[in-house]
Amino acid sequence: MVLKPYIQGVEDCIDEVAREFRKLAFNFNSESDLQTYLYSCLRAKEKTRVPSPDGDIELVHAEFPVFWENNKVERRYDLVVWEPRNAKHYPRYWGEGRLDQARHIPVLVAIEIKYLYGGSSKEIEHAMEPFSSYANLMKHNDIRKLTKGANENGYFLIFLDEDIKKKKEYQDYFKKMKESFEKVVKHAGLKLRVLFISRDGCGFKLGFSRKGLI
Repeated sequence: MVLKPYIQGVEDCIDEVAREFRKLAFNFNSESDLQTYLYSCLRAKEKTRVPSPDGDIELVHAEFPVFWENNKVERRYDLVVWEPRNAKHYPRYWGEGRLDQARHIPVLVAIEIKYLYGGSSKEIEHAMEPFSSYANLMKHNDIRKLTKGANENGYFLIFLDEDIKKKKEYQDYFKKMKESFEKVVKHAGLKLRVLFISRDGCGFKLGFSRKGLI
């Protein structure tokens, strides 16, 4: 089974959410709204389910456990797409506890979402601050999950509910963030891709090569 269509489906859905956010960010009041929209888009994709004798196996799930290299469970991914190649065997584990079940199911794609917003410039800058330093990023919970967890691919999506084209202070922060994330992505290799989406569509792009993901 070729995995490229599954990855393509994920990126198409991310692209759709980015377009909707740029069209009217007001419709996304919280991080949960973004997660729900992306979740529903992914679930609607034909390539995110696998047929089985008992019915289609859904590959898209929210709040799925993160397994570290030592097999310890800590925290949860916002969204995941299960590895599809052995999905027809996954139901056999459903008589066990949820964490025991999850140990048998590899994660093809893990997604973490961050929504930066506030009522003032200081609040926005405070929200951006953890992402402007490579040292801070390597300790950030979402980045640790995507780079240290047992996922094959990771996507970190940062949505900024502000226009940055005419605000130099935001542009300066984005430049710092871009430099820091470039180091993180280089360290993680192909396992991690990062996308910035500002309200006016002027966010920097990292990791994605597909046109339109800006």
